[in-house]
Amino acid sequence: MRPEILGIVFSCIFVPAAIALVFALIQKSKVKYSKRMTNKNFVVMNSSIVAVIGALDSIASIIVLLAFTFTSEELPHVVFYIVFGLFFWLGIYMIVETFCFKVIVKNKTITVYKKFRKPFTFAFDDIVFAIRKVSRNRYKTEKMKLITNSGKKVTIGNNEISYYRFMNRMKEEVNAEFLHGFE
Repeated sequence: MRPEILGIVFSCIFVPAAIALVFALIQKSKVKYSKRMTNKNFVVMNSSIVAVIGALDSIASIIVLLAFTFTSEELPHVVFYIVFGLFFWLGIYMIVETFCFKVIVKNKTITVYKKFRKPFTFAFDDIVFAIRKVSRNRYKTEKMKLITNSGKKVTIGNNEISYYRFMNRMKEEVNAEFLHGFE
């Protein structure tokens, strides 16, 4: 592989990731997790350990890419760059998701921050469909999908902080005819 092609491959992997991280950090909501959250005011968000794992994944991918590129007598095959580029992007995705996704509940108002989108606000009364899906696998994962009367959609998984608090508020605040799987 010629050096100019190698530069193009590295640019395709690293430049968009750096731009995505910059935009994610600019858009990042200023809400922090607080141990003083109540059942009326709380934040549903990913744990910071997800960002740490994503950072470690990205750093390890960069190290492997650079090490094999500069220490091998022959340059690795293009598939090598694609595979480790995908691992790098997975780590970046985990970091961006952790920084950007938050659901803030203040009394009866819900504000949702999604990555690369404008935040939107609605009330519990605006929810017209809510379904809770529980996987019967070894980890017992579950998620809630909400749809508002304006068509906005939100999906929250049980691996996020305050998920069960949010689920209990849904049972209390949303009309029972709109709830599916919340027994």
